Amino acid sequence: MQAKIVIERHVLPGSEARSLDILVEMRSLATRQSGYISGETLVNVSDHSTMIVVSTWRSVQDWQRWAGHSDRRRLEDMLHPMMASSTIVHICADAGELRAGGGGASSHILV
Repeated sequence: MQAKIVIERHVLPGSEARSLDILVEMRSLATRQSGYISGETLVNVSDHSTMIVVSTWRSVQDWQRWAGHSDRRRLEDMLHPMMASSTIVHICADAGELRAGGGGASSHILV
């Protein structure tokens, strides 16, 4: 079952450009990971300190491998001092797939 990962970050004012650079680098590295399908990095048009990353993975396990990858963790460590609040990660699946497959609801974790 494919997984959609929705990550919401609120960065400190003045750190938007540097944070976005790091997120773009992170997505670039993600594209080379097994199971990565697609992704996009979004910025709230009325509040540029709010950034949303949406990615699609072949499976939750593929995402989890990337979540623990040393390159991703290094970039997360670079982002950490620029964060205004905790990162929110939603691990989701298509509702139709869940209904057909009998799986549980989407989950979210704080990192």
